[in-house]
Amino acid sequence: MNGSLDDNGLPVCGEVWFNELRMTEFNTRGGWATVGRLQAKLADLGNVQLSGSIITNGWGGVDKKLQQRALEDTYKYDITSNFELGKFFPVKSGLSIPFFFSYGNTLIRPFYNPLNPD
Repeated sequence: MNGSLDDNGLPVCGEVWFNELRMTEFNTRGGWATVGRLQAKLADLGNVQLSGSIITNGWGGVDKKLQQRALEDTYKYDITSNFELGKFFPVKSGLSIPFFFSYGNTLIRPFYNPLNPD
């Protein structure tokens, strides 16, 4: 013997397993996002400001992983106004009635709920 393995002439069979999981048929459609703002001044009566934003499922940077992208649709809007209601009365009255109004809402619709797995 010269130190190598002996070959007995019988066929040799082996089995190799690789632990690899792949995601297939995943929806890689990207999302989109937008932001808008409108501000209007109503002479000396006051001003109104409207703002809103939409972010859809899949929105994220090209360099982001799937887990870092938005997994829900998000809709936000805000309305803010500031008026001087004293303008409806005669100037002689010297009445000043400031009025401020603000309202906002956020709606989130999840694409996947981790608490309710399929």
